[in-house]
Amino acid sequence: SSGINAEWPLRRVASLRTIENSKYFCINGLDQTNCSDHSRVAVTCQIGGYTSTVSIFVVCVDIRNDFPRLCDDGIDKECVRVSLNCLIIHKHQMCDGQVDCADQGDENNEICLTQTNKTCKRRFGSKPALTFPLSWINDGVADCMGGEDEKQIWPTCGVGETMRYVTHNESCQEVFLCQSSAGKGRFIEFNILCDRIDTCGNENNICKKSRRIAASYSYAFYDVRQSDTIIRMSPCLPGLTNILYLKDLSCERYAFYSPIHEFFGKSSTESVISTHKKIDCKHLYGGIYLYASCIGKCKNSSCPLSRKVDHDSCPGQFMDRIYTIVNNTYLTFVIKSHQGFHNNVFVCNNNRCVEFDKVCDLVDDCGDSSDENMCSNHFQCHNSKEYLLVTQECDGTIDCKDLSDECNEHCGKQIINGYWLKGLAWIIGASASILNIWTVSKTIFDLRKCKTAPAFKNKLFIIVIGFGDFLMGIYLLTVSSFDARYGRSYCKFQLEWLISPACSAIGVISTIGSLVSLISMAALSFTRLLDLKRGLIAHTEPVTKKLGCKMIMTIFILIVVSSTISALPLLDTFEDIFLNGLKYNSTNSLFAGFKDKRMHFDILQEYYGRMKKRSLKWSTINTLVDGMFSTDYGGIRTQTLGFYGNDAVCLFKYFVRSNDSQRIFVWAILAVNFFCFLAITTCYIMINILSSRSSDELQQNRVNKVLQKRKKYRLRLCVDTTA
Repeated sequence: SSGINAEWPLRRVASLRTIENSKYFCINGLDQTNCSDHSRVAVTCQIGGYTSTVSIFVVCVDIRNDFPRLCDDGIDKECVRVSLNCLIIHKHQMCDGQVDCADQGDENNEICLTQTNKTCKRRFGSKPALTFPLSWINDGVADCMGGEDEKQIWPTCGVGETMRYVTHNESCQEVFLCQSSAGKGRFIEFNILCDRIDTCGNENNICKKSRRIAASYSYAFYDVRQSDTIIRMSPCLPGLTNILYLKDLSCERYAFYSPIHEFFGKSSTESVISTHKKIDCKHLYGGIYLYASCIGKCKNSSCPLSRKVDHDSCPGQFMDRIYTIVNNTYLTFVIKSHQGFHNNVFVCNNNRCVEFDKVCDLVDDCGDSSDENMCSNHFQCHNSKEYLLVTQECDGTIDCKDLSDECNEHCGKQIINGYWLKGLAWIIGASASILNIWTVSKTIFDLRKCKTAPAFKNKLFIIVIGFGDFLMGIYLLTVSSFDARYGRSYCKFQLEWLISPACSAIGVISTIGSLVSLISMAALSFTRLLDLKRGLIAHTEPVTKKLGCKMIMTIFILIVVSSTISALPLLDTFEDIFLNGLKYNSTNSLFAGFKDKRMHFDILQEYYGRMKKRSLKWSTINTLVDGMFSTDYGGIRTQTLGFYGNDAVCLFKYFVRSNDSQRIFVWAILAVNFFCFLAITTCYIMINILSSRSSDELQQNRVNKVLQKRKKYRLRLCVDTTA
């Protein structure tokens, strides 16, 4: 009873619930306030300025909303319907650890994902202090007994339009800004970005471009007749059946039995026209996958239909359902459609239902993944639980933020793959380093003994060649060391390695060593050819200071040019040519792996709309990408994938596509390499010819010396060509 003076006309309860079928309450509801039985109290609030209580029997029971508000602040009217499968419940029954909805929608709702780290006693019910959703903070409704949820005491992130309440403000980061007209002025935090829910109106299309979220187009085609429904698999459509003989296939008709295939009132049968042989169904999706697997035409795939459609399945769905009996054993329901009466629905583990075309379609339509768990046509990322095409696993492109599609038991790579290649790298690297140090040291010592110009020039070029080969040895040892350091865990750290300064440094070292060695070898070959043509004059020419300065200057220019060519790709001035992509912070769920210019263009076009230019500069790309996110904490941070980060071993990028911006530079360097190789080969062939001619003109007592020189030149030709 209530001490508040008011008229007490009575009304029979007939809205949504019946109070023990014999109870009456007043039209103004005041008999359901100031309860003396605490077990029946739902809400404590101010009524007419006085502290009172409201009975649980009148809170959230009137769908028509014509029952009077009892609490001054309306807390008794804070009622929600979280899903079609759930009756109206009070706001405070959400995220409380107790399931009130058949589909668990009150506990699996999006707002339950982010809650406060502090607790308070909720005004509805008698539960102890609980955490509550961040969306309740300062929403105009006092949800806590002390009203602390409406006080400015909670941690926040963001500034202005992006200000939001958070559990902890130590990890504040940027947010994705909605661009479409449907979501203008809104934003999405990274933890729910690319969750297949269109908060902005178009971010899922953007995610499809960025994350390569594939669309699975695979449908069954229905041929509805009066007494029969025929489902045709796409290979068995008219016109396509004529080409099945190429694969030694033919189409046959099979009866389809759903979990409830015999019910009272069924007016037609179902059959499936499919290939007579079993097929690999990992590239089938939706209804066509379901039908193929349930008639036993899939290799290594079982029928996902495991739960029967009971009379109380799919609560809140199919409101026009018609109840019927199955095999005289239990009650079910059917749905009327253009195909007649059927119950072709998949019952999720949470008792929700989806149509057959929503099963095994790479989307969690049930909300508990039960429509995808039994399917063999997907790969699921370990952490994000995102579904990918099976072909996206181990395809060399990172699609999962945790790299699980490329780093798992089926695939995964190391810096150097294969034990024999690892062993060769160590052996050749160590040999090249040690032997070239010995060669260079010995040649420098012998340089002082040189009396003639040809010998002096030969020794200097040998020193430079040894230096270049020594750098290649250092490169191999360094790569082998990092390979040993990372081992099998390299796959998980490959992004960090490819953008690291160490990768760029050893790439520069290997390129310098290669260019110096090859160009010096070409110069040495050309010098030997000239000296041979000059004959005795060259061999008696003394070493002079002028010659020494000229040779030192030549070698200096050679090393400077090689170093410049090697370091050119690292300069910011040429980033539009040599930059291979950008890596974004791992918390940014819009981007996984590296994104090149083409991928950026597709993303930006989807976000901003039509783009005038197909080719954008990296500076423009950075500016446009920055506009997609907030700048409250310094903006989006990126790291660059440079020229030498194209492969795990950080070598010069010798292989390019025809549309690669680096192709001219690479082709030019390859042309230099080819020219040097051609020059070396040509010079030694000419040396061999000239030495053969000169031997015929020499006196008989010098034949043996000439033959020895010829053998020496031939040996050099073989060794240099092999090198």
